[in-house]
Amino acid sequence: MEANLELQRLTNIDGLTGLNNRRRSTNTRRRNGFAMRVSRRRSGIVVADVDDFKSYNDTYGHLAGD
Repeated sequence: MEANLELQRLTNIDGLTGLNNRRRSTNTRRRNGFAMRVSRRRSGIVVADVDDFKSYNDTYGHLAGD
């Protein structure tokens, strides 16, 4: 069970930044979208494109599989 939880964490979190990856963000939006429509509440999402992120990767390294 512990190994499965770790695997789930690894498939949902970016190893380099520690942030939710695209898969996790998409699943969260889908899950919360219905509740937001039913309650008639609004939500938002911010997507950022980081300039020169390659230099960050070159400094701190790349993680295989991410």
